[in-house]
Amino acid sequence: MTKKKILESLKHNTFTRLRVSPISGIGVFAIKKIPKNWNPFIDCYDGGYIGFTVDELAKEWIEPDVLNLIHDMCVFEDGKYWLPKDCGISAIDQSWYLNHSDNPNMVADHLGENFVAKRDIEVGEELTVDYNTYNDEAGL
Repeated sequence: MTKKKILESLKHNTFTRLRVSPISGIGVFAIKKIPKNWNPFIDCYDGGYIGFTVDELAKEWIEPDVLNLIHDMCVFEDGKYWLPKDCGISAIDQSWYLNHSDNPNMVADHLGENFVAKRDIEVGEELTVDYNTYNDEAGL
């Protein structure tokens, strides 16, 4: 990204920040109003994902702390953990910190690759999503 594109992103596509959540750990909070059907993570990672089964990860002797990170942060769907294909777990963006709610203000598409506002979201609100709509491990 060029300096000009970064400045445009800061002006027009920066809607959220991370902070401590009353729901769990770290959460995503609106720093400006997010209109209904808007994707506040538009400039975040979009390079696609690769699925890894638990057996594939185990065969590689991945360290337990790294496996825990994958379990905690990655979507588990169709028997696989989905990791960013370009740089693995290092590509985590703010959308990975969305906390679960049974009454979310965001909705996810397949594998949680994109999130859009279910309704207008006001400044200061925590952004939440229903993990059951895209994660086979939801609720565990």
